[in-house]
Amino acid sequence: MKKPYQIEAQRAVKQLEAMATDGDPAVQMMLPMAEMVGWLRKGVGELIRQAGLQVMELLMQEEVMELVGERSQRQTERAASRWGSEQGYCVVMGQKVPVRRPRVRTVEDKEVRLGSYELFPPR
Repeated sequence: MKKPYQIEAQRAVKQLEAMATDGDPAVQMMLPMAEMVGWLRKGVGELIRQAGLQVMELLMQEEVMELVGERSQRQTERAASRWGSEQGYCVVMGQKVPVRRPRVRTVEDKEVRLGSYELFPPR
């Protein structure tokens, strides 16, 4: 039998997948060349790790924007709000890596799980 937090995590991932297929929004990532060269000096693994972390952050930001709208914009029918961020982590290439996870809360003051964060679970 699955635990409630596991069910909520699966539900968050399914909502993210539905958001991604609805209109198929594009996500674009820009990587500064100087940083990329610095990562490559440390090895291809470091480049992949850093690029992966930036993709993860970009996906979380995009999901938050879809859930709550643009930052500092009034919305009369707002269903959720930004609620800061907290420390989290994921495993990239066998290493536990710290990440900042944005928080979202509903108008009923319930935490909204981000499917983009749940896709990168700690293993």
